Amino acid sequence: MYLLPPDVLNTMLCSGEFKSFLKEMLPSVPDRTRSRLLAGQNPSPKTRKAIFDSLVSARFLSGDELFSWLEAQTGRPWTDAITGLKKGMRRFYPGTFDYAGEIITRIEEVSFTAIQAKQNGEPDWRKHAFNTGLPEEVMPTSHVEALFNLAEQQPAEKRKRVVPADTGEVLLRTNLFVLSAIEVSFQHSDLTPNDMPLWVHKFIPYYRENKLINPMREFFETLMDKINITSIAELARRLHPFSIPKQQADDANQKRQIYRWIKGEVPLSWEYMHSISDIFFDGQEGPLYSYGVARFLQALFNELQKNAIPNIFTDESELVRTFQEYPAWQVYHQKEFENWSAAKDWT
Repeated sequence: MYLLPPDVLNTMLCSGEFKSFLKEMLPSVPDRTRSRLLAGQNPSPKTRKAIFDSLVSARFLSGDELFSWLEAQTGRPWTDAITGLKKGMRRFYPGTFDYAGEIITRIEEVSFTAIQAKQNGEPDWRKHAFNTGLPEEVMPTSHVEALFNLAEQQPAEKRKRVVPADTGEVLLRTNLFVLSAIEVSFQHSDLTPNDMPLWVHKFIPYYRENKLINPMREFFETLMDKINITSIAELARRLHPFSIPKQQADDANQKRQIYRWIKGEVPLSWEYMHSISDIFFDGQEGPLYSYGVARFLQALFNELQKNAIPNIFTDESELVRTFQEYPAWQVYHQKEFENWSAAKDWT
């Protein structure tokens, strides 16, 4: 219910990129087949076997582990993805990630449970849909009830269907709530320094002197500040121009490309971002984490700005205002994580 599925998240974060990375992971899979996979085509049985052989030979998973994972698929996209992450990371999987994982799987499970209960003829099947564990501020009871009323309209009334007025806010809040849970889980893991502050809120869209500052603009401003570059022209001169055709690789074209990135019109490729990290940050992973967050938030903002105004958000300012609630969810999860962690048996 309102949770972005893993395949949509993957599109926002990857969008057919990392071809060289996929080639390294799946050497048994032909180039043309990998391209089809990146385009979203379902693999054939022959391709599935090639993927299986590649993963096993690379020792990402043993044959038995991969078979057990495939057999244990539940049909719940996030549940299966999290299980796969645990098996793939093995002993490197941080136990703190379970905090966010439990929240995600609980949200995902309610719709499956409610549908199954209805199919089984349970008279009170509706009650299952309220067990998301989300606070009332994120998923109001009145909103869920309005959805049920909408679903039960007579066929003649369905042409007049109007989604509940708070649908946009509920959709966005749910995903920001989950993102904050992931951030707090990550912050408390052994993958980050002990003194690492929360930082995702820095890339939330906001207004500066009545001008929209989108996630990618904030990312590039922060990047330029860290490497002491004061203008786009200077950044264009210092970046390698392999993101555009070599015959067009002059400073003017590079500058235009950077402006397209900053405006969020096109994403900076991961491979190019890795090069930026290598050039300016000695290959550190911090800039990559920041870029991943900014890219996801930019893609989400673009999608809602394009398709949700004025249908479920009145205007851009209402959309930005809902994004700006994110710090409140950081505070919420910091407290909830402490309670969750204190109740865990870490031995």
